[in-house]
Amino acid sequence: MQSQRLTTPVNIQNNTNVKPVDPQNQKSFFSRVNSQESWNTMLSFIIGVQRSIKRLDQVSGISTESFTQIREIPIPSQENYSPVPLETKFYDYAPQVFQQIRRLYNINDKAFIGSLSPLPILGNLLLGNLQRLSTLMSEGKSGSLLYFTRDRRFVIKTITEREFRTFHKVLTHYYDYIRSNPHTLLIRYYGLYEMELPTGKILYFTVMGNVFETKVKVSQRYDIKGSTVGRTTLRTNSKVSHTSLSSACLKDNDLKFKFLLSSQTRRDLVVQIASDSNWLGTHGLIDYSLLIGIHPLDDCKSCDILFREDSSKKEKDKEKEMRNYWWRSRFQQEFGGMMAHLSLDDKPAIIFVGIIDCFTIYDVRKRVERCVKILGGAPAKGISVMPPVRYSQRFINTVCENIFGDHRWNLISRNVDDELEEVDL
Repeated sequence: MQSQRLTTPVNIQNNTNVKPVDPQNQKSFFSRVNSQESWNTMLSFIIGVQRSIKRLDQVSGISTESFTQIREIPIPSQENYSPVPLETKFYDYAPQVFQQIRRLYNINDKAFIGSLSPLPILGNLLLGNLQRLSTLMSEGKSGSLLYFTRDRRFVIKTITEREFRTFHKVLTHYYDYIRSNPHTLLIRYYGLYEMELPTGKILYFTVMGNVFETKVKVSQRYDIKGSTVGRTTLRTNSKVSHTSLSSACLKDNDLKFKFLLSSQTRRDLVVQIASDSNWLGTHGLIDYSLLIGIHPLDDCKSCDILFREDSSKKEKDKEKEMRNYWWRSRFQQEFGGMMAHLSLDDKPAIIFVGIIDCFTIYDVRKRVERCVKILGGAPAKGISVMPPVRYSQRFINTVCENIFGDHRWNLISRNVDDELEEVDL
């Protein structure tokens, strides 16, 4: 079976504009997310992934054919109101390739299946508790739905057919790149799937790593593209509560400060961002962004509490935890993130970073979009849509110079007895 399985998808998005869920549109969002049909669909998807993983052979390597392999898994319908037995068709693309990708990050099949458990959905559906289920689902770019696994380590996301085709086309290059660049900031993709519902609707999914997979609270999030047109979430003189601010994803024009890193961390980060962005540009990809999350550390006392090990924990439990701990890059060593200072108030924080939405191709549709915006009076340099190489250059310049442009602090070490000192570099 080859990629011609792909067909024109049914558009499941309600909106084309990306906006955080606010009180004005929250009702429509929850009515869509909390429908029985939506959760039955997600339940079918999770069952499909689990069945496919359990049928995987344990292979030591992959071949060229592995990238074109498509496995079909029949799934009995989860629709309890159907008068006749119906079947959902589930397709797992390049399953052995993604199995190898998971292994790169110390994720075995058992752990993957354990995280993608259907129990939270089944339990709450049986209890009729859709409101509680809604905390596991959020609305992403262009109305796509994102489902967070119960341990928050993975994100299941619906994608468009165009993104699906693009990712499948560059999968070989993506696999080679992450193998040779283990500290890449590109979002980690752990599976690519297609599902045909009994109604004939075609949906496309991917399973990704969660950039904010941490036990600390991420109080602010920023989505940075390097553009300025339409890149504002907070409006002038608008009243935004602390709760709304923590749930909204802010954008380029909302970021009014820099992240101050140690000189070595900044060098490593700049090199990696440049490498990742150049790879994306080489493959004609645009519209990606740097997702940043912030967990502020208010004072040194809170830092001490955060980094102090629990003395009551038994040694054997520590060893077991280390054996089961997933691989982390050099930018994920502090509870899934890295230490920084915020130039706004010079306070320490843990920040989390990752490059997301990586598979939008610069095609005729995007060229037309760019022309229309320019003809409409938008500044050419500030428009998000841009040819791949220029998009990459702007992204690198903006992120490396304007976001992580300073590096004058000796950051907190894991030794809680060390004091914070300012260093002249």
